[in-house]
Amino acid sequence: MGHHSHLEIAGHPFLSCRDGYLEDLAALFTESDRRVVHHGAQGTEFVYATTVTSLRERLQVQGLTAGQCRRDLTEALKVWALAQQLADGSASAPRIQNTEGKASDRPTAKPKTVREWRNQRPAPTSWTARVPNAKEIEDEVRRRLARCWDDLSFEDMAALPSPDPLYTLSWYMSYRSLTRLLLELAPDEHAEVCLNLSGSSQFGV
Repeated sequence: MGHHSHLEIAGHPFLSCRDGYLEDLAALFTESDRRVVHHGAQGTEFVYATTVTSLRERLQVQGLTAGQCRRDLTEALKVWALAQQLADGSASAPRIQNTEGKASDRPTAKPKTVREWRNQRPAPTSWTARVPNAKEIEDEVRRRLARCWDDLSFEDMAALPSPDPLYTLSWYMSYRSLTRLLLELAPDEHAEVCLNLSGSSQFGV
């Protein structure tokens, strides 16, 4: 079984990562946040835990304010819309400037930040679901933070949006900026936020 990780906010999973962890998120936690939780025969959990307020402050000093993360969201949705246009042929792929300033049609890897998408070909052009607006994204985050996954019925699961809009968004928005948005929408500033490295796969973005 591969090693998996995910971010949890008040027990709700986001930003799942298969076979590893997201370095940009791991760097937000300190050794003093490290916990080892033993569950007997069920195994051991390895987590780095802090609070919504504390992680907000760590991102704030890096310039990721509430206003900045919402500006990043707006930019990311523009990228997603461009990917839609590329997928349906209504727009041509932007040409990419190499290090010598010469144009190239070579596709590039997924951008690490919102600002890196400029002049790059968006990655998941096959995801052609309707692009949500910023309010719809924020409403979806609030729903997830208020939802108890264990109590969802099969009908509830079937009604979840597909493809997952937050997962698609994570291709176009930096992980730290998306995390700042999640924290901004968390209803309890004292709630626990943790990076779970337990190795179990969780349902989340």
